Amino acid sequence: MNKIDVFSNGEEYRYFTEHFCERCELYKVESIGISINDNCPIEENISKAMFDEKKFPSEVVVRLNNTATWVCKNFIGIDEEVNNLFIKQVLPKIEEVKE
Repeated sequence: MNKIDVFSNGEEYRYFTEHFCERCELYKVESIGISINDNCPIEENISKAMFDEKKFPSEVVVRLNNTATWVCKNFIGIDEEVNNLFIKQVLPKIEEVKE
């Protein structure tokens, strides 16, 4: 059985959410700071993976070539600047990830 690659610690998770979820058009937060993500199940599935690693959204959230850097294939930047950075700097690296 293949081991599923998941965040190894809270720091990797926090880095991922800060750089992807919180800058993504699909990520929604209520005024009290609770996420309400009907458009994107990634955060919910990451939480479920704490109890069952098979729930980790590994088809969308991928580690870049055995580094501590995780990226989201479904990312849509909240503005043009963020989206352009993703397209120029991150997207080519995602395409390099070996399936």
